[in-house]
Amino acid sequence: MMKKALNLVVGAPASGKTTFARRLATRRKAALFDIDECTETLVRAALTAMGESPDDRDSPVFKTTFRDPIYQSLMDMARGNLGHVDVVVCGPFTKEMRNPNWLQDVQAQIGLPCSVRAYFVYCDSEVRRSRMLARGNPRDASKLADWSAHEAYYLGSPSPLYPHVAVDTASEESIERSLRVD
Repeated sequence: MMKKALNLVVGAPASGKTTFARRLATRRKAALFDIDECTETLVRAALTAMGESPDDRDSPVFKTTFRDPIYQSLMDMARGNLGHVDVVVCGPFTKEMRNPNWLQDVQAQIGLPCSVRAYFVYCDSEVRRSRMLARGNPRDASKLADWSAHEAYYLGSPSPLYPHVAVDTASEESIERSLRVD
């Protein structure tokens, strides 16, 4: 039996992660677990019950309470499906970009024979900003209100320190080339 593939799609907000991940999952006939689609309803309900803004994704309260459980849930869903289908997991994974051993750590965490590949999606800062404005998601309000601080946070590690396929989502040629990587 051929071992399954875990494809990790990482990058900054509005860099094109979800759009690329959907195309990758379609191309690979893989299950797709997008961080927002998988966790948004529960996170909004919990933040509201805590008396916090349901749109918060940047505060210390959000990061200390939800970040690790959200990412653990994504990996649990991946593990639960890798026995029978390839999987695409999509999320920022910002902190993980600074870990050169992250792919090996994920492999150990999954605990199943599978190949692990990362796709780093990116685009120009102004393209990201215009995408945020166009999508009108309330979660982006704090990012747009202080764009320079938001950008400074994501410029700390411009690309992952582990092996990855770089995908410029402003270029259809880059996207197509990346979708063909085996």
